[in-house]
Amino acid sequence: MRRKSRAESHRDGAPRERELPERGLGRLGCAPRALASREQTVPLLGQLRRGDAPCDLASREQTSLQSGQARRVGAVSGRFRGSSLSLLSAFTLTELLVVITIIVIMASLMGPTLSSAMRGTALTQGADKVIGVLSLARQTAITKGQTVEVRFYAYIDPETPGDTRQYHALQAFSIDDAGRASPLIKAQALPQTVIMATNSFGGYPASSLLSSSLANADAPSQLSIPRVKNNYTCSSFCFLRSGTTSLLVSGNDTNVWSVTVVNAVDLLGVGASKLPANYTTVTVDPYNGSIRTFRPTL
Repeated sequence: MRRKSRAESHRDGAPRERELPERGLGRLGCAPRALASREQTVPLLGQLRRGDAPCDLASREQTSLQSGQARRVGAVSGRFRGSSLSLLSAFTLTELLVVITIIVIMASLMGPTLSSAMRGTALTQGADKVIGVLSLARQTAITKGQTVEVRFYAYIDPETPGDTRQYHALQAFSIDDAGRASPLIKAQALPQTVIMATNSFGGYPASSLLSSSLANADAPSQLSIPRVKNNYTCSSFCFLRSGTTSLLVSGNDTNVWSVTVVNAVDLLGVGASKLPANYTTVTVDPYNGSIRTFRPTL
């Protein structure tokens, strides 16, 4: 038998060398194609160990993608939905005109009532100021045993257009033994629309305490008051330390001494011959100085 040459043996051994890896893999039970499939299968096995099938993973990724898109679509739709709700919650021009018309009608109906209520409030405040000053003067004369003078001031109010020198304020003074007057309080001005009436009604003066028989011509030269300084006229009387008043020696002790507070608008000028429906009259008893109030609307 002829021995093979080295070249022939080399040609015959080449395929065997290529087969060795395959044989080795065959011994291990792994063919080349099976190894490739195994490499692709390893990640799947890991997923299977976690309980995730490939189809489930794909469906889960698709579901997450769809949910993200749904969120974006929901945000956009919510934005449009909010704008549509805001448009639906607005008022139309017709509705606004109806509301404005109702408000105007109610204001026109309530206007006279509100005006009357405001005049009544101002009248009450003015009457309270007159009563307060008279009560303070009487109480001071009795408790301190000294003469107290009450002055009523008439002037043209610069803040009231068309004013005709009405009585707008009053003030109390303590009189010492030398006859010197010292203010107990500041001049108390009545509300701008309220005055002390000087009219006569039915032959009787509305405010006898403001008559010319009680005029105090020296007061303007002695004291200036706010708004008008010394440009005013004055009427006055005194509460004596004995509890009586200076009205007893005025020569008109049989009269009813009073001051009537009214709204200037209701009085309808200085020439009015009838008292308005709403007024307040404060009377002073000349014998004991007691103060009483009469108001027909109460």
